Amino acid sequence: DAELVSLYIKPEEKRRGIGTNLLKETAKELMNQGKQNMIVWCLSENKNAINFYKKLGGKIVVEKDIECNVETLVVEDTNKWLTDYISNTYSKEINEMNIIGVTGTNGKTTTAYLTYQLLNALGSKTAYIGTIGFYLPNEDFIELPNTTPNILDLYELMLEAKEKGCKNVMM
Repeated sequence: DAELVSLYIKPEEKRRGIGTNLLKETAKELMNQGKQNMIVWCLSENKNAINFYKKLGGKIVVEKDIECNVETLVVEDTNKWLTDYISNTYSKEINEMNIIGVTGTNGKTTTAYLTYQLLNALGSKTAYIGTIGFYLPNEDFIELPNTTPNILDLYELMLEAKEKGCKNVMM
């Protein structure tokens, strides 16, 4: 799955098909990459956007019923729903890798990064996700905005590691 955090069209450019074309091209590219679903984040107060996504076949996942003419799925907790959805959709792929976590008070980053380096040196292709970023063997690292990525970001990083041939993810 993919995530679209925001789609902004300048007010003076609206109603010209720009948003529709952007979303359709994005969806087409994602389908070419094998993605089957796209999660689009939208404020519940933004009725124009809600109706726009409805017109394109979208469904809304909400914690409380909202007044709009879009099919909604009311859930008790949207974060839990998203976590369960992602886990149910991708757990098989993720579970094909070894996920190695380091816990404790001091030395987690050093221990995890050194273990990442060691496993790669031993020929066991390993990714690193943690405080100092996202690392894949023989590639530039990516800075992460948070020490602990949210569930969607974490799964995206792990799936990227799997796509790049990693057998292990060090965290």
